[in-house]
Amino acid sequence: MKRVVFVIGGMDGFGGAERVISLLANSGVERGWCVSVLSYDLASRARSVYELHDKVNFELLGRPGPIRTSGEWISRKLIGSLSETLRRCLSRTFYGVTKENIGARRLNSVIGRMPIHLVQRIQLLRQRLVQHNPDVVIAFTPIPNIASIIGCCASGIPVIACERGNVGERVTDSPDLMAWRSWVYPCATRLVFQTERKLRDQPSSIRARSSVIPNPASAPTYVEHEWPVSKPAIAAMGSLLDDKGFDVVLRAFALTAERHDDWDLVIIGDGPERSTLVRLRDDLGLRQRVHFLGAVSKPDSLLQRAEIFVHASPSEGFPNAVVEALACGLPVVVVDCPYGPREIVRHGIDGLLAPLGDEPALAEHLASLMSDPGKRSQMSRRALEVTERFAVLLIMDKWAELIEEAIDDSPGSH
Repeated sequence: MKRVVFVIGGMDGFGGAERVISLLANSGVERGWCVSVLSYDLASRARSVYELHDKVNFELLGRPGPIRTSGEWISRKLIGSLSETLRRCLSRTFYGVTKENIGARRLNSVIGRMPIHLVQRIQLLRQRLVQHNPDVVIAFTPIPNIASIIGCCASGIPVIACERGNVGERVTDSPDLMAWRSWVYPCATRLVFQTERKLRDQPSSIRARSSVIPNPASAPTYVEHEWPVSKPAIAAMGSLLDDKGFDVVLRAFALTAERHDDWDLVIIGDGPERSTLVRLRDDLGLRQRVHFLGAVSKPDSLLQRAEIFVHASPSEGFPNAVVEALACGLPVVVVDCPYGPREIVRHGIDGLLAPLGDEPALAEHLASLMSDPGKRSQMSRRALEVTERFAVLLIMDKWAELIEEAIDDSPGSH
């Protein structure tokens, strides 16, 4: 029986990583694996918003303790405990660096710039992995990836690190995070990216051990929710964050609102930018035309009441909201940001791609569908094909094959 451990920062959100872990964990149980999900969640948030099989072991690693200052570095004792582990890790593929030319002083300097919270995560994870003795660890998002790669190095446990989103372009991605990513990722047994284009943009040290596995597209689930409008509507969905482009959606809709005064906009999701977006809506004179519904765990029935879906995030990995909308039969209008949309949306077939940074073009694409029911209907039929193109069983089989490869390639076939 394979022992598989997943590591993630938290399972309490509606993100793509959480959804994929739940699908993989449940599929693994059905394949006879012993599956654990380890999360750094606080106890008060210790839950998965996506359903997990009863046989999936969900555990808290705990959160690192408070950091007194943002620039606090680890102590000499911690440096000593990590030096040999990290030396072995980095000596594998650290851009040509070998074990012989990683000097102790240089290595300690590198480790000494590791933030306290990352060291604590590594320690928490290493302690728990001793108990689980897994055949493979699968980590999602940069900090769990880095912690898992370093934490498993000494034991020889293979690690599959999964890159989500568009790391390096978000304002929250610190230089230290990016530096550790570039140092440690080449030491993973395998790396997984969501799109071919993202893989092509990686350095050769990472490409050599990487695979592309997109997110799966599930058939819609039907949970009835109240629909707030009687007019035809455009839907947008996602976390209301400042880097998700909902301000662009509002301005683009405003450009079409006068010509198409029989249409409304419905925004599904919540987040810290909600009050800012509500103010922008009101400033644009759209108080009666734009409706904020808040976060919804199973939004498919809402999406199916809409006529068009719009997505304007300037930075993506593999936008699940677009996939969900297509699976619900919605033609989509999506900003063609560097990664993700072009490998999901077939321009002119099941949706339209608008150039990044061109709000008038986004508005014109919306208007072209708002004024053409026949075009909407034709694209709607083709949109449903997304559940075949990214079928859950197909994607799960790719993951199972990759897991087998990682275990077989590990030292001693742990």
